[in-house]
Amino acid sequence: MTQNRDALSHPADEEVQEVFRKNGGNLLTTLSAGKQKLKNLDDHLEINGLEAMEAELKHTGVLLVLGHMGNWEILTKLTELLKDKNPLGALYRPLNNPKVNELILSRRKVAGMSLISSKSPAFTIMRLLKKNGVMCILSDQRIGKKGSLASFFGRVTPCSRLAHTLHEKSQVPVFTLSMKSMRPGKWSLEITKVKEPTQQNIMDTLALSMERSLSDCFWFQDRFQEFPSKSLIEAEGGESSRVYGLKPIRGIVESQAIFDANPQIKEKLPTNYPIEFWDKGAKPDSSYFAIGSSRQFHKACHRVGLKKACLTPERALRVLSR
Repeated sequence: MTQNRDALSHPADEEVQEVFRKNGGNLLTTLSAGKQKLKNLDDHLEINGLEAMEAELKHTGVLLVLGHMGNWEILTKLTELLKDKNPLGALYRPLNNPKVNELILSRRKVAGMSLISSKSPAFTIMRLLKKNGVMCILSDQRIGKKGSLASFFGRVTPCSRLAHTLHEKSQVPVFTLSMKSMRPGKWSLEITKVKEPTQQNIMDTLALSMERSLSDCFWFQDRFQEFPSKSLIEAEGGESSRVYGLKPIRGIVESQAIFDANPQIKEKLPTNYPIEFWDKGAKPDSSYFAIGSSRQFHKACHRVGLKKACLTPERALRVLSR
């Protein structure tokens, strides 16, 4: 997959196919990797940056931030890779299928991973960190109203604040991890320390780690289709990324008549949303949000996946007035 920073907005057909191919391969190999012993996986892993994390683990716990990327079941073996066999923990949300959930939990526990429910109290995590453990946190996916605004791949969007909150409370170092498919059955792991782990720096380092192989990432959701209002962006800052800057986010409106009839909408839209009009030939395929009233316009937006982000003028006013 071409590694450029416009790939998220304008993926080519071959890039989309590569995402499906690699995600399908990673999913199938998790069925085997989850029950394999580490000695049988040695030939399948190439790891960079582990020594730096081990040096920190001699004195303190570590937060390991990662995305849904590659064959993540292999990461249940991480504690066996560490020289001092530090404890390994991860947050989890029970799967909807109870039989599959039971199978996955049993395999991960056998591998030595402590699974901590997302509903567990914070002291459970802090206890693991005090034992010089590694706490894995998945921070790439949509978080909704529970998150805080940050620039992710250059777009202001709600992001998980858990890693930053835990770092502030514990002062333990933060690392990110990426997993790139080298060939079928072979993965490269890259562990990177986050310098000055602010919320924005954590998201920047995570984005850079995912950029090693965007096609290995799990993109099967509307990641950027939350609709932060102008007041929310001003209240929470929307800090500009040092790495990616702050990219303008394109919006599409059905016609100028929408603005003429509802001037408050235009006034309340954040300044980093360039607006194009559907009746002047603009297409909704790379828009962050859409505002319109006709059935035809909403159908056009739904066809390209802009379902939750396609708003009526009335709904747009309510969202922007929050």
